Amino acid sequence: MRYLVLTLAITAALRATAGCENSTMEVHTALRRPIKVYVDGRTGSNPPTVGVVVNNIPPGMHKIQVVEVRTNRYGEETHTTVYNGNIDVRPSVYMDARVDEYRGISIHDTHVPCDQTGNTPPPAGGSGYSTTPSDAFVQAPPPAPAVPEHMSDADFKKLVNTITASKYETKKLDTLNASITGAAFATDQVRQVMNLFSFESNKLAVAKLLYDHTVDQQNYSKLASGFNFQANKDAFEKFLSGK
Repeated sequence: MRYLVLTLAITAALRATAGCENSTMEVHTALRRPIKVYVDGRTGSNPPTVGVVVNNIPPGMHKIQVVEVRTNRYGEETHTTVYNGNIDVRPSVYMDARVDEYRGISIHDTHVPCDQTGNTPPPAGGSGYSTTPSDAFVQAPPPAPAVPEHMSDADFKKLVNTITASKYETKKLDTLNASITGAAFATDQVRQVMNLFSFESNKLAVAKLLYDHTVDQQNYSKLASGFNFQANKDAFEKFLSGK
């Protein structure tokens, strides 16, 4: 299983004037792949790059989506959402968030005083900056309430390993189809299986295939966020409306 780790850095441009508490977000992936970053559904006009900077983010809760952009051997561009969630941006902070596509997000933030000029992150060790107990690495908010009994973590890991052992996506789909007899999935597990595929048409096929094997179908609509192309999102929502 490939774990993709992202590093997000949010730097505060702190001054004693209006906007002093606004933050700057710098995002890149550990594998240095081109990405697009969406904040509250908006993104810049710049092309995908290995590092993206978003300036002047006000404090508060913001939706952050990180989309990895690749070009396959046929020259086709594929978009894969590697993180999609909410981040609570405190005023006047440098926030370092590490995102694991399958394990969630851990966040480290450091307060930067308003007399600190520029949008540069604090030096290693936080020298010269006041800190608070929340500066320690913490886990994101606890997961959603437990869902009915479904595939165990150990069995799910075996399934993921079996799927990823196949090189071609058509073979991965065949492997998945042959492995789901009698299986019960949680919606979050379906999302993880979808993320094993690069082509959105195959993500859609997975979502349709596993619906009847999912124990918390009331949460299934959340999978719509995994589609970057509106046509695929519409097809998924049309599929759900027919259930």
